[in-house]
Amino acid sequence: MNIHEIVERVAKDPYSENVNHGGLHPSSILNIINEVFWSPNNPCDKVTLEIAKEQDDHHISVRVIKKESLTKDVST
Repeated sequence: MNIHEIVERVAKDPYSENVNHGGLHPSSILNIINEVFWSPNNPCDKVTLEIAKEQDDHHISVRVIKKESLTKDVST
């Protein structure tokens, strides 16, 4: 996958697999979950997230490890 394809994929689905979002306030996790499950563009039924506390001891980073759908594959 070249950089152009990656940029297009992330523009289409900011919470696609292996995309990392950093510098977030912990309350942001609710918005991410809403977007992942109920996005009109690419909703899914199950998601595996990696959430880590950042070095500043105040913010978090979130990475979508895997997205699954009962009706279709959402990883592409």
